[in-house]
Order: sequence, then C-alpha cells, then structure tokens
Amino acid sequence: RALAGLAEYLETGHAAVGLGVKKLGPGVFEVRAGLGLRMVYVEERDRVMLALLGNHDEVRRFLRRQ
Repeated sequence: RALAGLAEYLETGHAAVGLGVKKLGPGVFEVRAGLGLRMVYVEERDRVMLALLGNHDEVRRFLRRQ
C-alpha cells in the first residue's frame, strides 16, 4: 500500500493521509510504510530509487553513512 501511495505522490504531488513523506536531505526522502517501518528513497535526475526499508533506527544509521 505504501509503494502505491508513493507512486501516486510522485505522479500527482499529493500524499495520501498517513503516508508521511518527509525530506531527510538533498534528494533523500522518507515515507511511512507502517507503524514501525519506513522507506527511504533517493531522487536522482529523472529516477527514484528505493534505498532502504527498515525501522527508525535503521534510517538514522543510513543517514549517518551518507
């Protein structure tokens, strides 16, 4: 459901309630995929890449490595 919501957001610019798109840095964004699950995606030119699927702590570790 979160991937479908993300695809819709990327096409329309409008996020569904609860999707929780948040900018984490230049070209790096987080989306809620559940209560304790987050997706991190990276925008580069004309493509979007899923970089991480994990919990809040895993997202923090990912950002420190960037």
